[in-house]
Amino acid sequence: MKIVDFILNDRQYIKEVTKKDTIIFHHTAGNKDALAVAKDWNTDQRGRVATAYIVGYDGNVVRCFDDKYWGYALGIGNAQVEKKAIQIELCAWG
Repeated sequence: MKIVDFILNDRQYIKEVTKKDTIIFHHTAGNKDALAVAKDWNTDQRGRVATAYIVGYDGNVVRCFDDKYWGYALGIGNAQVEKKAIQIELCAWG
């Protein structure tokens, strides 16, 4: 396993330090390349939709931002839940 830093643009996540008490796993529903997912997020115009980590099919991890910060990834419209979670995206169909 290798960890690669590909830090997203500031507009893709919220640089607000928050206390974490939860870990949430997501899936990409497709793309198996973690770095390609991060690059795609970096051009996303929706903004601030991201996770701190992405795990690719090969087991390598891309770190997108420091996990003391947060991003919208759940799609539930609840910032309080999002702020408290370290979110990890898994390259998988789900």
